[in-house]
Amino acid sequence: MKAGWTSSAGYSSEHSSKKARWPTKARRRGTPRVSRVRVCLLVSGSARPDLALALESAVVASEPPPGRWEVAIACDWRAVAHLWEIDARRRCSHLVTLEHRSLAPERPERLPALLTLMLPLDYLVTSRWLERAVADVRPGARTWRVPVARRPVAVEPPAPLADEPLRVFGADGNAPAGAVGVDSPRSADVMIDLGAPSDPFAAPVSPIAALLEAFAAGATAVAVPTEGRDELVVHGENGLLVAPADVPGALSEVAALAADRERLAALRAGALATAAAAPDPLTAGAQVLAVLERVLEADEPSGADPGETMRGALAEAAKLSAYESARADELREWARRLDARDAELRDSAGGGLIAALRRRASGHRVS
Repeated sequence: MKAGWTSSAGYSSEHSSKKARWPTKARRRGTPRVSRVRVCLLVSGSARPDLALALESAVVASEPPPGRWEVAIACDWRAVAHLWEIDARRRCSHLVTLEHRSLAPERPERLPALLTLMLPLDYLVTSRWLERAVADVRPGARTWRVPVARRPVAVEPPAPLADEPLRVFGADGNAPAGAVGVDSPRSADVMIDLGAPSDPFAAPVSPIAALLEAFAAGATAVAVPTEGRDELVVHGENGLLVAPADVPGALSEVAALAADRERLAALRAGALATAAAAPDPLTAGAQVLAVLERVLEADEPSGADPGETMRGALAEAAKLSAYESARADELREWARRLDARDAELRDSAGGGLIAALRRRASGHRVS
């Protein structure tokens, strides 16, 4: 038995390999229909993917599991490479963001992350923005919208007292006056989400899932209108939107909320209402399985044209080259300034200071 994979309910592969018994129909009206689709969620690390919250019956695997699967879904770009090691009727990629764009420009991982969009896969996306973004990168790629499941919604979350500081998640040590940073969105009054570059070695983070988690816990948000965040955050109703990279603007909005607790309460109430309207895991799971059944009924997807693939690869290579060139220019300028400073010190002290520092570094006593 291969190690590294279990069902989301904690069952081992031995248990999962037993023949499943599926009800033929719902037992009562209003109960989501049970699907016959057997799903494997493939990940490259130990973090549980967002999709596992909705697909509780799916197997989460960090290695290609044995057996036959209806659908194998890669949950990050590294896992895509192993999809063809799984015996599956259909292979998909679950996109919560465009991973090659969310990585910092100097990261070489941007190129293989981009190439995963050129493969013969069905792409499961979580926002209208992702639908447009994938079409922009690769016209003709087939995308399917799937929901983001919410966590349990808080009931009347405690509000900070008038004389207490505002609890802020995402301030990165820069909480403004009247606020204090916290380490979890579930213990915050306000979440700041300005879309920082992703960690290339971590699982991709869904902006919508992160905001929805904060909303469900009773926090409002100050966010940028990128990567689909503005599909969830409605300015002035459940949160506030600021321009991309506008850190001072975001901190100013938080400071204003710290001073206006009535407006803060209204935004938090709107955020809770937004979370309550989002699908819970059971409903989201039924919706995802319905989409997967449509995926199985559709024709096999095709890959990108080779010329299109090369154009995308060359564009990413050019971006990396431009970054490395700019970085090399910065290092040369830094070296030039050090040389100039060294020359000034030699001229001003006749070399005495430099010599003294060198003697001290070598362990000699300076008289």
